[in-house]
Amino acid sequence: MKKTKVISAIFVVLMVTFPLSSCSPFGTNSQDENSSSTEQQAEKTQSVEYKKGKITDRTFESEYLDLKITFPIGFKFETDDTDENAESQSTSTELQAYSPEGTYIIIYTQELLNQDITVEQYLDGIKTKYLATVLKFNDDLEPITIAEQNYTKLTAKTTSEKNLELVIEHIARKKDNRMIVFCLSYESSKKDIMNSLLQAFTPY
Repeated sequence: MKKTKVISAIFVVLMVTFPLSSCSPFGTNSQDENSSSTEQQAEKTQSVEYKKGKITDRTFESEYLDLKITFPIGFKFETDDTDENAESQSTSTELQAYSPEGTYIIIYTQELLNQDITVEQYLDGIKTKYLATVLKFNDDLEPITIAEQNYTKLTAKTTSEKNLELVIEHIARKKDNRMIVFCLSYESSKKDIMNSLLQAFTPY
């Protein structure tokens, strides 16, 4: 239980607070941009229909994300008490789940006010924000396929209080004016378990 709490603390602080922080690479437009450009972006945002996914028993599904999964027995789900506030900041937590073994997964979407941003730039913003922390990031991004969709993965590692190597992954793809992001946390010895979980996702 104590080990799980250690992993959870790292995971929640890193994964949840980051997308809500309105970092400049993803959100705010410069005040120097003209109003017509801002209006055009607003029109684009309104034209994109987004609907949050749902969890029933052990199944998560989302038509917008084109994702569906039935989690293995033993996984627990957490509700996001800050979700209403998150929505107001253009970020929506789709899923928070964790296993007894200490593997964690969060899926969130973030509306992009700067719609020209690429997945690579988005992930680079995450890396830049946490570069001075205990996380050690891989130099290269990796392509990964989840539910027949192409994503890009940013991997970082750190060490727990019990000297266990923890892996933190951000896996992202862009759809319309939103970034879809998987945030994963697991011990390096549980890599096969996490890979099996990702492979269990199917198209909606």
